[in-house]
Amino acid sequence: MVSLIVCLGFITIAPTTIPTHFTGSNLADSSGNKYTLLIYPLIQVILNQAFIFVAQRYRQPHKLTNFPTILANE
Repeated sequence: MVSLIVCLGFITIAPTTIPTHFTGSNLADSSGNKYTLLIYPLIQVILNQAFIFVAQRYRQPHKLTNFPTILANE
């Protein structure tokens, strides 16, 4: 969630077109809209929620419902 908030802050100060890919000699060869900055934080939020969902479903059959946080081995 923090990365999404930070990304929204950067979008407010970013130019309308940003470089999205660089060559080996550090030259921008592709550009895109500034809202493409949201792609990775959104993927992160979706994956985090999916992993939490899976961990919660794993707890129920194994009777691990009394642990308040997600365990390291989940």
